[in-house]
Amino acid sequence: MLVNVPGVHGSLLRVDVTATNKASGVTSTGTLWFDGAQLTGWAATVPLPVPTAYEPNNHESVVITISSLGTAATFGIDDVAVDPYKNG
Repeated sequence: MLVNVPGVHGSLLRVDVTATNKASGVTSTGTLWFDGAQLTGWAATVPLPVPTAYEPNNHESVVITISSLGTAATFGIDDVAVDPYKNG
């Protein structure tokens, strides 16, 4: 994922990646935080933490939620990708 960080003190970007096992309903969430004042401009992030919640047939549903918190700022998001062959 690419993030355009605004350089605004007190602004935060939260990225939640939630995996759900459709058979059992069990969910698991991984979270990344980005400090809006830490950098300015576009940067690649570390890989998003995709939790494991496999069904018996090795399927899971994945939802990515992106939220801006704290001081008002505009973050840019681009090139969000999920590796379907990720190892748990």
